[in-house]
Amino acid sequence: MPPENNPHGQLSRREFAKVAGIGSLAAAAMQPAVAGLTDDESASIEDVTRADAIEDTFTPSNWDTVGPFQYQRRDLFTDWFTPIGGEQAVSDGTVEHDEDLLPSAFAAGGSAEWQQHELDEGETTVPLDFSDAITPSDGDYMPLTGAGLLDNVQAWYGYGGALLARGYGVSTFERDEPGIAVLESDASEIWVNGQLYDATPAPVMLQEGTNVVLVKTTIVLGSGSVDVEFRPPDAAVEADDITRAPQLRENRTTDRPAAVRVMNTTPEVIDDVTVTIGPEEGDLIEERTVEVDPPLAPFETRLVNTRVVTTQQVDPDDAAIEQRRVEAETVPSGGLTSTADAEALAGASDAGLDTVEIRSPRIESETTILATVEAEGETDQTSRGLAVRDDDEEFVTTYLSEHDESVQRMGVKMPANHESADGPFEAVHYMHGAGVDADSAAGSVAARDDLFVIAPEARGPTAYDHEDLGRIDDMEALRVAKERFDIDENNIYCMGHSMGGHGALHIGFTHTDRYAAIGPQHCWPDHESYVSVPYKRDRLHTHPRLWQIREVSLYKNLTTANSENVADGTTPVFMLHGGVDDETPPTMPRTVLRTLANQGLNVASTAADEYDGPDPDEADVAYLEVPGADHFWDKDIGPGTDAVNHPDQFEWVRQAERE
Repeated sequence: MPPENNPHGQLSRREFAKVAGIGSLAAAAMQPAVAGLTDDESASIEDVTRADAIEDTFTPSNWDTVGPFQYQRRDLFTDWFTPIGGEQAVSDGTVEHDEDLLPSAFAAGGSAEWQQHELDEGETTVPLDFSDAITPSDGDYMPLTGAGLLDNVQAWYGYGGALLARGYGVSTFERDEPGIAVLESDASEIWVNGQLYDATPAPVMLQEGTNVVLVKTTIVLGSGSVDVEFRPPDAAVEADDITRAPQLRENRTTDRPAAVRVMNTTPEVIDDVTVTIGPEEGDLIEERTVEVDPPLAPFETRLVNTRVVTTQQVDPDDAAIEQRRVEAETVPSGGLTSTADAEALAGASDAGLDTVEIRSPRIESETTILATVEAEGETDQTSRGLAVRDDDEEFVTTYLSEHDESVQRMGVKMPANHESADGPFEAVHYMHGAGVDADSAAGSVAARDDLFVIAPEARGPTAYDHEDLGRIDDMEALRVAKERFDIDENNIYCMGHSMGGHGALHIGFTHTDRYAAIGPQHCWPDHESYVSVPYKRDRLHTHPRLWQIREVSLYKNLTTANSENVADGTTPVFMLHGGVDDETPPTMPRTVLRTLANQGLNVASTAADEYDGPDPDEADVAYLEVPGADHFWDKDIGPGTDAVNHPDQFEWVRQAERE
């Protein structure tokens, strides 16, 4: 592409290579040219006031949609509009898109075609249906799906084949004057006039003249939809959500941090904002108020730190506590790779996906708390239910990160005998899989005598794959757990399933001095082996500056290099895997085994339902590959789901002690 036509800051690849330093890279990536917002004729923040808020809710009626596009789930910035100038250029109206053909490996002929849709008045849902492109109806093309949903040309790499894809929608609408609104959408990513919003609701500024909306989201089997709506602000500062809140425990008090998401819906600085958190009814939760400091910038969204504090021990018979039924929680047997995938697949469970139950239905106690925001003489409220757990259940606690003062979550399961036994106790530092939160991760591991389960959430269910950014949060959660609970530092085991198995390899191999043993379950060693190597689609359509920043920030794990840290044999490793796992094929752990053997370690391998080999005193590494087991499975070998609870693995690692 000639430099003059390059939408990414007017740099060719050769010119870009001359840019020195990560600071320059970040500046180049985070400050793209946005023609639609920087032209002299475009509206600026000085051109609007609160009085310019829209009066009626609306959704743009005319939409152009295009798809489906394959994508690598762990590199969600893939830009399929690169051939026509990129997402930024389309979203700010710099380029026209109507007649362009875009390359798609899913579409017959190799190009995705644009479709037009006109929504009826009051309709908010934009259809994204490209299923005919994936499975041509006339039979003259080979379909990408076979007899089952997972029977596709990339089944070896899990749900990244024809099952999950990406789709776009673009709309333009006219306004006689600039204005302000609150954007609501369930899109994975959405742009308005060149501004990217990765979380909504969000306050936005609308321009006089032409406004552009671009949505990008995950679709299942080539078909899906996205909701888009612009509404008037409810208040100058809105209370959107109480997030990262702790759970309460029966017969105990709680004093833990929480965060309230607030947003300034005005184009003005607001410097007198308070957030009050308290009970919906009763006096179980202490009412407390915090002042928001520094002031909220125009259109700013912020998480405001506060605390959830109980005034007394939690009595499950308190009138403020209600009983609710919690349905069974299941995961697709092949596993998930991102929260976007999880949400997309949630509506596809009736299409034949095999699922495994990770938590049975139950009756749970809950109390409701309110967050009230006051600013500019107006108030706005949001509420949230807090689960009340008994002593035998896992629970979520929170802490304030020393790295950025943000509120973070971790799941905890107490030892089964914690009421009758004295510590210190052993602990499993459990890395969650992709699409799994801290609560579900801790809940998936069965309670055992003398053993804590500490499951960090590491800033969300994708958790940077537990690589370096995630590793920092995982290790901080372990430090906090050791401060709060009676844990024996010499008997901590690093374990995890799927992405968490990868995390156990990365974190365990990096911090061998912290652990007695390492227990990866259905792991993958590194990105180079896990992602779809034949296509490398995450690189093909990504600008080089973004790719380089991503590589630097993640500090990619290379298991081969980190294996040097376990070469002395003082930190034994037990790897568990399924013989027919097509999400993380058995070739992946076998490769790790060969790497460890090349380090001179004694490896004992077994292909059976149960392990009957040497213990950690005789083998440095044990491997159990279970015939017929896929990515998430249960053969009733022991308590809980065997894929994450195999009794032989737990018994083996617990025989080890940190040297």
